[in-house]
Amino acid sequence: MESIPSVIEFVQYVNDILSFYKEELVNESNNYISVKARSKGCTKLEALQMAADQAVKAYEESAAVLEHSPEALEAFRQFARGYTHYHIACKRYKFPELWGSSQC
Repeated sequence: MESIPSVIEFVQYVNDILSFYKEELVNESNNYISVKARSKGCTKLEALQMAADQAVKAYEESAAVLEHSPEALEAFRQFARGYTHYHIACKRYKFPELWGSSQC
């Protein structure tokens, strides 16, 4: 149960990071990265990097809490890989357009 807050953070950041590309394509500015950039007075790229850093931190915190249970740790790692892969492979997020693939 201790890992749940950091797993939730990881999921939220990954979604915000990987949704950003499709949102930028349609000039959507009411998303986490754009709002963070405006509120921090930085570029969207800098805000994107901040979110990526937070996602890595949340992943590492989750893994650290779960390291006492190899099965739980492996389940989290598999979940994280699958969750990230889904976003990258799914047409909704527009990444397949970048490399001419259409899955999901």
